[in-house]
Amino acid sequence: MYVTEEQRQRIIALVRMHTGVDCPTLDVEDIKNALGSVRVFYWCRTEDVGEVEHLKYLTLTDEEAESIGVRRAVRRPNRDMNQ
Repeated sequence: MYVTEEQRQRIIALVRMHTGVDCPTLDVEDIKNALGSVRVFYWCRTEDVGEVEHLKYLTLTDEEAESIGVRRAVRRPNRDMNQ
């Protein structure tokens, strides 16, 4: 998935804030915006995290999602068609 360098730097800062891990080589795999939440799926290299490289994700708050330029998908309430 393509993200700008500015978005990538903001995501790196969010990962550091939430996990305590500094990951300067972070690669964004995907950003999912569904069911009222935004998740960023990312990879960090082994040399950054000291463990086997694997896909991780971070669930963002509305404010965090907006800070990387993603608006949360709004859920539509179920409506009873008989009313």
